[in-house]
Amino acid sequence: KEEEYDIRTQVSAVVQRKYWTSKPEPSTREQFLQYAHDITFDPDTAHRYLRLQEDNRKVTNTTPWEHSYPDLPSRFLHWRQVLS
Repeated sequence: KEEEYDIRTQVSAVVQRKYWTSKPEPSTREQFLQYAHDITFDPDTAHRYLRLQEDNRKVTNTTPWEHSYPDLPSRFLHWRQVLS
């Protein structure tokens, strides 16, 4: 087919091998906490069935009549999700 439509494909790549050694998976609480970060959620993106609490650091599943969010284009409408 390429000849029929005069399509030519050229692929070039520079490949350099790198070797990584993985750290062992954390198995204790202290090891897991090395990767902990404080997250603040964006209330403008929260689905209407999610409630943000504690200065937007906690998300709970709820019903929309327990709180009200303004209609915004950035708000998730289908899936219950929120950005941070």
